[in-house]
Amino acid sequence: MEWYSHFFLVGPIPANIMYGGYDPFLVLLSFSIATIASYVAFDMSSHLRKPMTLVFRVLWLLGGAFGMGAGIWSMHFIGMLAFIMPMQMSYDVFWTGLSMIVAIVTATIALILFTIKKPKVRHYLLSGIVLGIAIATMHYTGMRGMNDVIIHYQLGLFCLSIIIAMVAATAALWLAVQSDVEAFGKRVSLKLISALIAGCAIVGMHYTGMFSAVFTPASTMSSTSPLDPTILAIFIATVVMIIMIIALILSTFKYFIDLKKNKNTFLEAILNNMHGGVIACDVHGRLTLFNHPVDKMYGDMINDKMGVDEWILGLPLFKADFRKKLKVEENPLYRALKGEVIRDVEVIAKDRRGQKHTLLVDGQQIRGAENENLGAVIVFNDISQKKISEKKLVHQATHDVLTGLPNRNLLLDRLNQAIVIAKRDHLKVIVIFIDLDSFKFINDALGHSIGDKLLKKVALRFKTLLRASDTLARIGGDEFVIILPGIENINHVINLLERVLESVAQPYKINKHEVNVTCSIGFSFFPENGRDSETLLKNADTAMYQAKEKGKNTFQFYTGEMHTQVRKRLEIENGLRHALVNNEFILEYQPKLDLKTNLLIGIEALVRWQHPAGGIILPNEFIPIAEDTGLIIPLGEWVLKTACAQNKAWQDEGFSPLCISVNLSARQCKEKDLFKTIKEILDETGLEPQFLELELTESLAMSNPLEFIKLLTQFKELGIKMSIDDFGTGYSSLNYLRQFPVNCLKIDQSFISELETKNDDLSIVKAIVSLGHSLSMKVIAEGVETKEQLLKLQENNCDEIQGFYLSRPISPKKFAEFMKTNMKV
Repeated sequence: MEWYSHFFLVGPIPANIMYGGYDPFLVLLSFSIATIASYVAFDMSSHLRKPMTLVFRVLWLLGGAFGMGAGIWSMHFIGMLAFIMPMQMSYDVFWTGLSMIVAIVTATIALILFTIKKPKVRHYLLSGIVLGIAIATMHYTGMRGMNDVIIHYQLGLFCLSIIIAMVAATAALWLAVQSDVEAFGKRVSLKLISALIAGCAIVGMHYTGMFSAVFTPASTMSSTSPLDPTILAIFIATVVMIIMIIALILSTFKYFIDLKKNKNTFLEAILNNMHGGVIACDVHGRLTLFNHPVDKMYGDMINDKMGVDEWILGLPLFKADFRKKLKVEENPLYRALKGEVIRDVEVIAKDRRGQKHTLLVDGQQIRGAENENLGAVIVFNDISQKKISEKKLVHQATHDVLTGLPNRNLLLDRLNQAIVIAKRDHLKVIVIFIDLDSFKFINDALGHSIGDKLLKKVALRFKTLLRASDTLARIGGDEFVIILPGIENINHVINLLERVLESVAQPYKINKHEVNVTCSIGFSFFPENGRDSETLLKNADTAMYQAKEKGKNTFQFYTGEMHTQVRKRLEIENGLRHALVNNEFILEYQPKLDLKTNLLIGIEALVRWQHPAGGIILPNEFIPIAEDTGLIIPLGEWVLKTACAQNKAWQDEGFSPLCISVNLSARQCKEKDLFKTIKEILDETGLEPQFLELELTESLAMSNPLEFIKLLTQFKELGIKMSIDDFGTGYSSLNYLRQFPVNCLKIDQSFISELETKNDDLSIVKAIVSLGHSLSMKVIAEGVETKEQLLKLQENNCDEIQGFYLSRPISPKKFAEFMKTNMKV
């Protein structure tokens, strides 16, 4: 326990104890130096929690540690000078220097812990303990440097001094860390408070330590050279204040440098993360700022040494020819520098690769605090993609998606423009309406993809025939419209239409298919056939339908009489819809005669429209319209059901069973459920299938022979008979004809009407009869009106006849009476 008794007071207080007093001024000075040193140390060390290089981190750490260590050390010795002893005091140089080194080293360790980025409670406690021990170690090491006295310490006060140092140091460190997150003014206040607490910790520890010390005179005088207290006080105060002032200046300067750098970094981050480009110049026109989008767009073509007179938004003016395209006075940055406010100005610019961009530019002058001109800034956004998207949307709104041709909207706009010019220059405008013939059959037979490709190819052929000033549009389905503005010579129109018909009719090769199609054309003139776009289009459409009625693959000019025909057609179409609802249709029946047995062997059911106002309307007036509108589907189903029910009723009345014939239209044959519909009708009416015969025209059968072979085979397997109507008026392939499961060929009445006088017709009849018999088919002649025609047909082995010679089509009641008296004619 020798060390304990040597360091701490054991036993009663010695009689020769030395007492002293304190100089109030020097006590206050020591507290001030401790506080200032703590503030400077905290301020310098706060920079350590910010990103920096290793070299600067070490420099700021050493600066803070030296400031705090030197401050603690200087406070200690000024405090010692404030203690007035009964004798002149001197200090040992070695222990004095060692105490300063201890203060700096321990302060360094404390500040290293203090610089943790996100300190927790344990970090504050550890830093406070280390800093408290540093203060105490420095103090008691410095006390050891006092000459000519023996010092013992009272244990209680000794421990209290260390506790005061650690608690106050911990609180000071916590406040110093909290100050870093505040604004500058509040930051200074918090650091000042923390410095005051740290000063209290240092001073409190020092004077508590002094109170714990018991001084007794040494037995011998110190042999070391004493330091004069006055000189030492002046030296310490001067050196420390100089160090503190320099350190405070450096720390404050660093703060404002960092603040400015942060602001610049913040501004740079904002500018570089903007989608638009920013370019600024000073009052002399020199470029001072541009952001990343500008650099990305122009690269090394722009630099901060350029002037506004060298910079045109599209491209730096390295080439004289480009300078001619855009003068400096037109430069948005130059205009802004001269005081103009630029808003939403579109500029076509080129980038460093020469690609064009559409830029939307805003800009204005930069004005200072006293409204002086400091320069100008422009901001631009690249709206090239937006322009492309807008152009695409406009194109989609005005053009056909499939062919890329103008649609109805753009067509009407161009036609209106053409009419305005034609009125001014007294010229004509021609509107041509084109519709492909039987395009639906191509779609149904080969598929819509083939149909779409056909439309594209047709459009390309149209384009090759037109002038640059002409407009070709697709307005829906297979309908095209051509506008010919500024026409003076009608022969030009006729020649064009003939070339259109010829071009369209050429075969098309599509996916290994050879597709053939024709078109029907109608056209109208401005101003003769209409003075507005809607009228001209309507009249051209009317003329096109007239061309279809005349046999298709031709063109027709609009006349006023067509308007009457169109009105009549519309009246019939509307009347048909009402007739289906109001049951205005009736069936009449015409007999068929076997020329070999002179027996009635069949009946043909023929539909009539019993119009409430117009009387009986024959099929040739309304069946084509029913076909076009699709009304033939419900009408055909009604005819089949009524005919089968009537035939079954006659059988139930006791008449000999006869086969009843019903015509099938092209539209009906395209229905997927046709077979199912006919089977359901037979089941519903109770008519056996062998007493029903379905008639198809020759042209219909040959439009898609493979599909019709499948359909006819289904009917034959059910027991239904099949015949080909109007034979000889179309084009038949003998290869397909022999594959058709057909029972009968019907010779068209056009070959029968002049059979007695025209040898050509007789030859055709003979050929058809021979062909039918060779294919194991019966042959029937329709439209027989005279006995001579009947005899000619008998002579040439025709099997059956029907026509006015036997009977006109008659009502069910009259036909029943006919059968009673004429079963054998």
